[in-house]
Amino acid sequence: MKLDGDGPGIWFLPSTGEMAELYRNKPTLDSIDFRLLFGGNYWTSTEVNATDVQGAILGRSDQVVFPMKKTSDFDVKLISAFKPDLTPLLVLGPKQEFKLNDIGPAGGRIFITPDTPGNTTGKYFEAAQKDWSGAVPSQFGFYKTNWACNSVAQKLVGATATAIGTGAANTRMVEAACVSAPASEVFATRIVSNFVINERSDWFLPSKDEHTALYRSITSPDYNVDIGMLWDLGGRRQFNACILTSTEFSKDIVYGSFEREMAAGGQEYATLKNSQSGCPWPVREVIAGEIGYRPL
Repeated sequence: MKLDGDGPGIWFLPSTGEMAELYRNKPTLDSIDFRLLFGGNYWTSTEVNATDVQGAILGRSDQVVFPMKKTSDFDVKLISAFKPDLTPLLVLGPKQEFKLNDIGPAGGRIFITPDTPGNTTGKYFEAAQKDWSGAVPSQFGFYKTNWACNSVAQKLVGATATAIGTGAANTRMVEAACVSAPASEVFATRIVSNFVINERSDWFLPSKDEHTALYRSITSPDYNVDIGMLWDLGGRRQFNACILTSTEFSKDIVYGSFEREMAAGGQEYATLKNSQSGCPWPVREVIAGEIGYRPL
């Protein structure tokens, strides 16, 4: 929708995660006459199914998100988006080409290239090395934790995208829904979002298809470096059973991996969001020609 006035001019309904951010910042927004009303029933842009959309009721102590029929009569609060210009900070060189297994700009290993089946982004993706957390992986995963904050353990956040190129958006959506979680609460999306190495802080949990590409890459003959995801259990080589995706399957289940045996071609499973049994593994998209960032 195009409205008159300043700004980029493209306005849209907020997702459930973006609505959560509006609610969190309500005190500040009200000071500029934003008029986000307590008790108001607001539409989001997050579909549940063919007939329902997530709606939001703003209470005085929390925000309740629930499915509503698309034909319901709800209030509208439009938002717009803009991206700050960080171009002066990003140091670019000639565009590089990578192969599977190459070391990426952030020190990870390339696991998706523009030629990877299903990759329509034209980008490379790298996965953090096995010592990214400062710990050595154990047989069953070096860092087991919940997928997200406890407040969404039984709630569909809307991070349901599966394609290559959607993991970052999924992760941001979960983080927005968990923005009010106590600082002491530790969970996978927060861990990868706060991860910084080699001046890069744009890490995320892989989407379902990025996760599958990761499995296929590191089990291929061309991927001959151990980055900590494969175990030899009684002669059976397996993909780390606990590595999480950023893609929700339902309100309390998220896609993950379990005993992806090479001989069987791998099998994808779903796991409870908050069972303290999932392992975060940061991945990121590679920016064409990136070398590093100048300090602010």
